[in-house]
Parts: sequence; structure tokens; C-alpha cells
Amino acid sequence: MLSAELEQAIRRALDDATERGHEFSGLEHLLLALLADEKTADVIKHCGGSVKRVQDKLEEFLSKEIAPLPEDQRDRAQPTLGFARVVQRAVNHVIGAGKSEASGPNALVALYSEPDSHAVAFLKEEGISRLDVVSYISHGISKLVPAKTSNSGGQGARRQAQKDEDESEAEADKKSDPKMLSPEQLEKVAEEIKSLRLFTEVANSIAKNSKGDRLQTALKRGLAEAKSKGGQEKAIIFTLAFAASLSIMLNTWAGVKSVDISLINAGRALGASGCNEIGS
Repeated sequence: MLSAELEQAIRRALDDATERGHEFSGLEHLLLALLADEKTADVIKHCGGSVKRVQDKLEEFLSKEIAPLPEDQRDRAQPTLGFARVVQRAVNHVIGAGKSEASGPNALVALYSEPDSHAVAFLKEEGISRLDVVSYISHGISKLVPAKTSNSGGQGARRQAQKDEDESEAEADKKSDPKMLSPEQLEKVAEEIKSLRLFTEVANSIAKNSKGDRLQTALKRGLAEAKSKGGQEKAIIFTLAFAASLSIMLNTWAGVKSVDISLINAGRALGASGCNEIGS
């Protein structure tokens, strides 16, 4: 679904945000990582932009406009919802075009679906429009080559690129769930993240697993008692595991069924896939 180059760019974006001490990896981190991809950088050049100039603007923005977290509060940076939407939209575009793999240039096109971001603003400052990117990717129309004056030349290909982009956009919209990121669901996700962080803090604060220690002690005593009465250790362990398996299965099923649908949608927005839903 994602090309190796795009996967590497996504990892670079997350690693970059983490190294900078940023809580989230946003579209600016993603664009900076994409510019290190040869194919994506080539698109920028042929659309009339300067890769170095865009990189410098992104570096300045990330260094000055996003404050790093205190050292004791830093953790692995997480992708923003905008980041996730761009990746998802890039995948939807290639599926709509009948292709099987999204690459860096596809993600570059999808970036324009977030027009209020600084990443898109920096691209537009270079005179790069979404149509410029699509025209080069789909039809090889480069601003580095003088446009043809005949009506049968570049203008026709550019119109075709616009048509292709409109169709691809429509297909992506069909595949996107408009309810996926509603304000109410975003609020629930934020509350869940807050709860998970609290649980993590509580878990990290536990210095001694008293309950686990008592359970191990009880099991050792139980096994010793059973052995003294002629029981075989393997048979006892199998019996205990078998007796507990039904309870574990039922509790797991109940836990999965109780997951809020907004959290499932949030996972999908962040790229989760291939999960089978338990029947209602």
C-alpha cells in the first residue's frame, strides 16, 4: 500500500519530531521528510520550486514556532490527525487510480487537502499549485521545459491532468468517511489519550508487583500440595490453563466489543487496517 520510500519518509518525520522534543509530528515534519525523497524532490524542481528554499523555511518554522517539551515530559512523537489524513488520502488516490502503491509524490498531492497548513503555504510561495504537481506526475509537464505554443501540446495535457485529478479527488472523497473525525469523536479520543497517559503514569509508579508476587506464591504452594498427593506438574498446569481459557476468551471478547467506535475510527485515521470486526 505504501512504497518503501514513503514509509521511510513517514519514519523520518516521526523521528525528526521526537528528536526535536515535539509532542506531535505534523505536516511540516512530513513535508521536510518528503523532500529527502529523490522522487518527491524531483517533482518540486520540475514544478518550478527550490527544494533548498522550502527546506530552509521548514527548518526555521520547526525550530522557532514549535516549542519543545521539557526533557522529563518527552516521549515518542505521535502523528497529528492532519498527518494521518494526508497519508490516508494519498492511499485513497492511488486506489482510485487503479494503482496499488502510494509514493512520496502522491503524499505531496494529498498535502494540498490541508490548505491551512504552513507546509502548503511554503509550497504555494514557490508558485507550486496542486495542478502543477499532478500535471508533472501524470503527464510529465515540467515548468523547466518551455511550454508548447500549439493547441495540441501542453495545454491539452494540462486539461487532462485537471480532469484526472478531479476524478481521483471524487474517488478519494467516496472512500473517506466524513464522520471519521467529527468534533465529538475527537473529544472522546482526546479524553482517552488523557486516560491512557494517566494509566501509564500509575503503572510506571508501581515499584513492586505485590499482587503478582502473591499469585506466584499461591501457585507454588498449590503445585507443591498437588505433588504431595501424587499429582503431575504438567497435568496440573494444563488443567489450570484449560480452566482459565474460557474466562480469558469471554473477557477478551467483551473488552473488544466495548471499545468505542470513535476510537476504532481514530485508529483507522492513523493507518490501522486489516482488523476484523467481531460480529454484533
